[in-house]
Amino acid sequence: MSNMNLPEWTAQALVAAGAVFLLISAYVMGVMVPNGLLAPNDFDVDYYFEGDIKTFDLDTETGTGVFVDDVGSGSYEPTKAKDGGGATLNLVGKPSGEDYTSLSQNFSLTTDGIDGDGVWLGTISDTSDNPALLNRKTYEVDGKQGAWTPTNLPEEGKEYVFPNPVNGDYDDTFTCSDKRMLDGIEVMTCVAEPEAGTKMTFVPGEGSDLELLKNTFEGRNSGAGPGSATMWFSYRTEQIVGTELGGVIDRVYNVTVYMEAPTMLYLEDNFNFTTTYEGRVGGLNTATYQTTYYNATGFRAGCVNKDSSTETHINVLGYLRIFETEYDENGTALPANYGIQSSNGCWDSDTSDPDNVLNPEADSYEELVNVTYDVNRRTLQYVNGSTATEVGGDGFNFFSPLCETISVTDRTCWVPAEDQAWPNAMYNPHMQNYTFIAETDVNGTLAFHFRADEKNISGNSGSLYQEVLQTGLIMDYYEDVWVDPVTGTVLDQKYSIQIKVPVDYPQLGGARLRDIVANYTQESQEAAASTAKLQALAQYYQGHEMVVLTLNGAYTEKTVDGQIDAEKDKVASYTLGTKTLPTILIGLAMVSLMAGFYVYYQTGGAISGGDMDEPSSEAEPSSSMATVEEESTEDEAADDLSDGESDAEEETDSKDEE
Repeated sequence: MSNMNLPEWTAQALVAAGAVFLLISAYVMGVMVPNGLLAPNDFDVDYYFEGDIKTFDLDTETGTGVFVDDVGSGSYEPTKAKDGGGATLNLVGKPSGEDYTSLSQNFSLTTDGIDGDGVWLGTISDTSDNPALLNRKTYEVDGKQGAWTPTNLPEEGKEYVFPNPVNGDYDDTFTCSDKRMLDGIEVMTCVAEPEAGTKMTFVPGEGSDLELLKNTFEGRNSGAGPGSATMWFSYRTEQIVGTELGGVIDRVYNVTVYMEAPTMLYLEDNFNFTTTYEGRVGGLNTATYQTTYYNATGFRAGCVNKDSSTETHINVLGYLRIFETEYDENGTALPANYGIQSSNGCWDSDTSDPDNVLNPEADSYEELVNVTYDVNRRTLQYVNGSTATEVGGDGFNFFSPLCETISVTDRTCWVPAEDQAWPNAMYNPHMQNYTFIAETDVNGTLAFHFRADEKNISGNSGSLYQEVLQTGLIMDYYEDVWVDPVTGTVLDQKYSIQIKVPVDYPQLGGARLRDIVANYTQESQEAAASTAKLQALAQYYQGHEMVVLTLNGAYTEKTVDGQIDAEKDKVASYTLGTKTLPTILIGLAMVSLMAGFYVYYQTGGAISGGDMDEPSSEAEPSSSMATVEEESTEDEAADDLSDGESDAEEETDSKDEE
């Protein structure tokens, strides 16, 4: 049988329970709570945004889009809004030891849907090939603080530096304010915005529209090249952050991506052009002394003489040819046969064209103009002369502006001063004056209308000299030309030219040796409009900073609701682990310990080690034995007293004897 009674057992049990409660409380606060605050080691989560997305709008094949529509407006933001703009931030974490998580992100844009239902538009940030290491305890990313954490909570007046999500080589500096309650959660608004003018390098995502745009501009010509279309971005973000655990409830992004347009206008050695005309040609019949007319087609063309070109200029062979229109047996006009165009763009009109089944033999033609001239590769300015260094040569300027920078608001490039004009198309020595008529349009495109109208232009060389007659000729020249005000491209053109013998010439005085009426074909009008649009991109935008993407977005309602619920759950768990549960456990421990000590002291303050089931025969002596013991004690006390008196007497006697 045990020597311990039930109260003593109870006291020990209560004390032990109190100790256990204290140990559990210490484990919860020292182990479970810290582990619960660790960043997860394996996750794949999406955050969805909605807002406004504008992207660079240009069809490089047709030259259409907002980019072109803005030409002349002074705007360098040729972007177009995307319907249903959204974005998805995908965060992926993979285990990398016990203390770290390999973290990668993909921030992609979508259209026509949100919450993951949109169509992929492009990626503005992707670190899948270069993940970062996230410290699960400190939340540092590659050694830098990467997020709000329970140990790095938002405080007013304090700065927080986190890596930029678009380009991790840059940092965002946040400041926080406006502490308030949001759906039961205490939050603050934290804002990061770089200094004005900061250019953060932007690398477009692989396969995105922005990468295609960059490659298109850099590969446009040899005057551009890789790295010439640099991109950068500006960035501003607001984050609604919980003050208890640092959870991000909502994010607002304002991202603008810029690009510097490289050299977009550069005439290569393979430059060539062909513009077709249709009309009527009359020539003098020397047998009848009458002007005979026939329907005709013609073209104005140019190709490059590589050997005579320089680094800054191309030497162009320009020529103007007319062909008599031929007809089949039904009177239907046959397709014009201009010959064969060689690889360098020059037409060989003396060569038959086997592809022309109806008219395999080359038409006879008449060369009206055949000259060389130089053109600046970048500005498209014409230079008189056969080479760039020769002055006063037999150069020929098709309708060309007088200045390099052109604007729809300034006609000085097109309306020459009194002593300025362009060389006459048929007789280069004569400077032809053009008068501005009005602003109009050609096939819906804004155009400046100019007119040249001059009679009795005399000359003694070139087309105004008749070798057979050995005399100079007279020309009446009328031309309407419609010019694109930004590029100088001729959108439409009409000629009416009469070359006559001087009136004082014997017998033939006043006779018309040549009568030409020619107009742009519809095909030429359409080609000119397209060329003007594409050239406008080059002349107007090259060297300028352009906006190629804007993103203004925030978490979708679904994402915000999910973040609020998640934050509430985390706060509740954190409160349970750090306050509620430890308080309960410590309270139970204190109650148990106090109860244990109370029972302990109620048992007499001592605990025996004997057997409780076998009481001792000596534990409770009888009353008679107690009486005897009492008497014996009294006798021993009396004896002690008597002994004391005897000792005293002996001591006194001894002193007396002395």
